[in-house]
Parts: sequence; structure tokens; C-alpha cells
Amino acid sequence: MKKLILVVAVAMVLAFGMVGNASATVLTFEELTNGDLSSLNPYQGIINWENGSWFFYNWSQPPYNPSSGIVRTYESTSDTTPSWSFVSPVVYNGSYFSGYDYATVQMDLYLSSTLVHSTGTFAPSSVPTFFSTGYNGSVDQVVINTPSPDFWVMDDLTYDGQTPPPTDNGVVPEPATMALLGSGLLGFVGLRKKRS
Repeated sequence: MKKLILVVAVAMVLAFGMVGNASATVLTFEELTNGDLSSLNPYQGIINWENGSWFFYNWSQPPYNPSSGIVRTYESTSDTTPSWSFVSPVVYNGSYFSGYDYATVQMDLYLSSTLVHSTGTFAPSSVPTFFSTGYNGSVDQVVINTPSPDFWVMDDLTYDGQTPPPTDNGVVPEPATMALLGSGLLGFVGLRKKRS
């Protein structure tokens, strides 16, 4: 009986570990030199940097200041909806932006071509600032809506590479749900012990 209780306890610990274990990836772009991101597909778990649209550079050019290191990326065409896709679904936390305040940024997040979340609008400045998506669900594509695509830069793109496995209805179980399940299993074990 003690072995069964131990097995249930270990299963609960593993379940909590899987729910909360997301490995954060921060794309600093520091290992890159000047060029086009589309030629790097895939790059750090990201693909489809819109061919010929996304570039990166490493020289000083205020107000396009990096949040770390010296390399940052930007969208240099007249495309007001630059985007990228993830190789597999992730939790996209957000990115640092800097540039001119009239070059506002708003992000739409997609999963399997379905819009799952839209952020508010962010106005960059010369101080690199993290623009959080405020969304903890899985996404596989990010579309930026901006009136001035060539007047901001992005740095330190952050995402959690391991998303929790969804249930049958696509909902990720919360830790409280897992705790309730685990305590129910322990109660069942206790009831079996009492009967025998």
C-alpha cells in the first residue's frame, strides 16, 4: 500500500512539473550579422519571416535602440502586417520594441489559422520596452499591425517553447485541477486501504 501511495505522489509531482515546466526562449539575434531573416528559415524555432521583409542590423541608430546587445530586427517594406510563424505551437510572451511613437504596434495571435488573441496598441520610444501579449495560450503565428513598418525595431523576442498538453476540448488543465485530481487519487488509495 505504501508503494501505491508513493507512486501516486510521484505521479502528482510529475504532473505539476509538466504543467509548469515551460522553457523560455529569448531571441536576442546577437549571433547574426546584417541580412535578411527569411534566409534563416527556420531560425530558433521560427519560420516564415515573410520573404524579403524582415532584416536585422548591428550598428547604432537612435531611436532604434536594442534592449540587449547590439543586434535588432525590423520590417522594412510597406507591409503594414508583418508576421512570422513558429515551427510548433508556443506561448508567445512578447518582445522589446523601440522607435518612433507614431509607429504603433498591435499584435494578433493565431493558432491553426484561427485568431485566438489580440493585444492592445503599443507606442514605442527610444527606450526599449517589453510589449507583453498578455496571453498564456498556444499560438503558432504572430501578425503585427502597424501604420509605419519601417520606424520601429524589435529585440529579445520571448516565448515558452514547451506548451502544456491540451485536454480533449483544447483547454490546458490548471494546477488546482491537477491537485484536485491527485487528492482524489490519494483518497481512493486510503479508501481501498481501509476496506482491506
